[in-house]
Amino acid sequence: HARRIQGQMDGLLYWQINDIWPGATWSSIDVYGRWKALQFFAKRFFAPVLVSLVESRNSSTVEVHLSNHLTETFRGDVHWEITTADGKHLRSGKLPASVGSQSNQKLTILDCADLRKNSPALPIGVGGQNNPPVAADRDILVWARALDKDGVVASTNLATFAKPKYLLLRAPKIKHQLSHTGPCTSLITISTDVPALWTRLEITGRETGARLTDNFIHIHPRHPYTVEIRWKKNRPAAFKASSIRITPLTDCFA
Repeated sequence: HARRIQGQMDGLLYWQINDIWPGATWSSIDVYGRWKALQFFAKRFFAPVLVSLVESRNSSTVEVHLSNHLTETFRGDVHWEITTADGKHLRSGKLPASVGSQSNQKLTILDCADLRKNSPALPIGVGGQNNPPVAADRDILVWARALDKDGVVASTNLATFAKPKYLLLRAPKIKHQLSHTGPCTSLITISTDVPALWTRLEITGRETGARLTDNFIHIHPRHPYTVEIRWKKNRPAAFKASSIRITPLTDCFA
């Protein structure tokens, strides 16, 4: 929301960044300097170019916005897709984008009324508010990717009509490949058969010097996701693909 009203509100802070002692706190970086989920999300929502989605159950629509904090005009394309929670393609499109510096542009409004039509409202104990989600909302995912003029992904985002805990997520079959790009860097490419939302990557063993460039990510079944691993010193000789633990949100359900 803050990025979409650039010009009215141009600064934003969150509490809190770091810890001075070990503990389960709301900091985004722990006492050892390791990034927690909030810090990875902050890197994305503070990115110079941000694609964002605004869902409305009142109108059964999703607005697609692009916010630009670069010093020059951003030119590229925004790809959007609506799928079911198991990854079935429902519809998609591509929008040309030319957004001036320090501004936001609403690119389009996606009409999802037919996907939600004649679906019963969820029980009040589940909804608990005005305009509660309907049953069909548990099976709708709206994806967006902003690509610059060279085809490089600048930003990605996801929207749902139902809260994440009510989505009909399926347990994904995740595969990953590891490649080494230098003495201190490696790439891990992750693929999945169904959407794997809020997926966490962990470096196991003694590789505490490793840092991930992204984490807690949404993996689309037709768009493998690549994350870089960086070490302060040379990569350990024993480091291999099995040293990486991958946990999608569905593995956290009781």
